[in-house]
Formats: sequence, C-alpha cells, structure tokens
Amino acid sequence: MLAYPWFAALQNFDESIWRKALNAHDILLAKLNELGSTAVISTRPIQDGHYRLNQAFCWSNCVYRPIR
Repeated sequence: MLAYPWFAALQNFDESIWRKALNAHDILLAKLNELGSTAVISTRPIQDGHYRLNQAFCWSNCVYRPIR
C-alpha cells in the first residue's frame, strides 16, 4: 500500500515534498488497524534531528516497532 509517490529519484530535494510524504505516512499508520491484518512490515520516511531516513518497521497489534 503506497502512502505517497516515490520521490527519492527526484534530481533535487524538495522540502515540501518531504513534509507531505511524512504526513501521508503518519495518516496511513493511523489507519493500519482498519486493514484487519495481524502484522505489517514496510518502510517509511522519518526525520531524526537533521537526518532524513527511510526506516523499516513492523506494525502488529496496534504497536509500531522500528526495525534496525
């Protein structure tokens, strides 16, 4: 399930696209329990201080767990 169009291939970084992607993933995560799935493994963009990262995660039983 795609939360936001893939933007990593863009030649130049666009802060507004980054923020929209973060927001879209937050909205999708809030709706995961509606899927009726017991577990979801995926990735999402996150902001960690000055770092912009693509983080793998496992979601199950309404709990988000980063995979490192």
